[in-house]
Amino acid sequence: YENPWTVPNLLCVCRILLAPYLGYLITQQHFDLSLALFALAGATDLLDGLIARTWPTQKSALGSALDPLADKILISVLYVSLTYAELIPAPLTALVIFRDIGLIAAVFWVRYKTVPPPVRNIGADCAWCKCDPFKLYWF
Repeated sequence: YENPWTVPNLLCVCRILLAPYLGYLITQQHFDLSLALFALAGATDLLDGLIARTWPTQKSALGSALDPLADKILISVLYVSLTYAELIPAPLTALVIFRDIGLIAAVFWVRYKTVPPPVRNIGADCAWCKCDPFKLYWF
C-alpha cells in the first residue's frame, strides 16, 4: 500500500486548484496578481519535485501522474485565459492544447502496450491445474 497523502501530492492538488483562479485573474486583467500566483505555482512545482526526490517516503505513483497533469492543467488554463484576454492568438492556444492531448494519449497508449495482461486463474492458465493434473481426475 502506498500513501497518497504526501506533501508533493498536496502541492500538486493546490496547483490544480489554483489554475481556475489564475485564469479568472487573467481574464479580469489583474496581471500583477496573476503573475505572482503563476510564480507561486512554479515554485510549488519545483518544491514538489525536490521533496519527492529528496525523501523516498514522499514519492508515490499517484504523484508521478498528478504532477504532469497539474502542469498540463495549469498551462492549458493559462493559454485559454490569455487567448480570452486577446493577448495571444487562438491558433497558438489550439496548438498547445492539442499537443497536450496528444501527449496524454501517447502516454496511455504506451502504457497499454507495455503492461502485461492480467493473469487469469481459470482453464489452462490455472496454476493449481499445472501443479498436478491428476487432481482433475477426482472432480
